Amino acid sequence: MTTFAGTEQLEQVRLRQSVAAAAMERANRPRYLVLAAIGLLLVCSAYTAVQARALADARQQLRVQHDQNRAVVALIDEARRLSQASTTDIHPEDPLAHSALERLARQVGLGEVRVNPQPGRAGGLPGGVSRRDLRTTVASAEPHPILEFLTRAESGEVVPGIVTRTLRLVPVRPVSATDPRPGWRADITFTRLERTK
Repeated sequence: MTTFAGTEQLEQVRLRQSVAAAAMERANRPRYLVLAAIGLLLVCSAYTAVQARALADARQQLRVQHDQNRAVVALIDEARRLSQASTTDIHPEDPLAHSALERLARQVGLGEVRVNPQPGRAGGLPGGVSRRDLRTTVASAEPHPILEFLTRAESGEVVPGIVTRTLRLVPVRPVSATDPRPGWRADITFTRLERTK
């Protein structure tokens, strides 16, 4: 009987050692650490994807702003060049100059624009000559139509002898409800030397 009892005890010891070995093996390979690492990897991947998208959007906005700034600088340079143009040309009075500028604004895509003619002023000019100002405000989603309006107005094709006296260009909120992009507004004063009667 002792052999049978000793064998049974040995079997129980072997079984306990086998259970202890299996538990040790599981303890040496902790599954929760692997799962935590995979979870952390997924969270980091999602964060990286979100940040990469935000970076791409920021770069696109920067590129758009850079292009707009370049256009504004070109517009300012053109305005400076035009303001330094000679105003020694004296032209006959043109009572319809404001209508011609309004038509030009429609042609370049600025829509309906009102040009307000101011009465001529002689201030410091030789007799028989007056300086006549034409004031307007134009708005556009892009600065290009405003630049084209200024360039064509000063080219003399619409009203001979007209030059830009003042120009104030400011960024504004969207020009219309249908176009959500920010736009530009220009307050312009054209001037022209005219012979008085």
